[in-house]
Amino acid sequence: MSSIRQSRSAIFWSALLVVLGLVFNRFNISMLALSMRPGFTYFPYWMEVAISAALVADAILVIWLAYRFLPMTDHAEPAEIEVT
Repeated sequence: MSSIRQSRSAIFWSALLVVLGLVFNRFNISMLALSMRPGFTYFPYWMEVAISAALVADAILVIWLAYRFLPMTDHAEPAEIEVT
């Protein structure tokens, strides 16, 4: 089991399977279990669109803040080389 935790490809495939399982579950619930009645159409209310846009904007903000305040590498200025 520890070899799986230390293998980058195994972690990637495990994470991909988790995400695909979540997407499949949401598809199952939204498209199959809650099927529309014949002759009925649905268009989201403006508040539903606004909430979805706000969630995407929040995710972008969190990613930007993490990039800004949690650097992965040192961004120090390179030392100048003196030419003699």
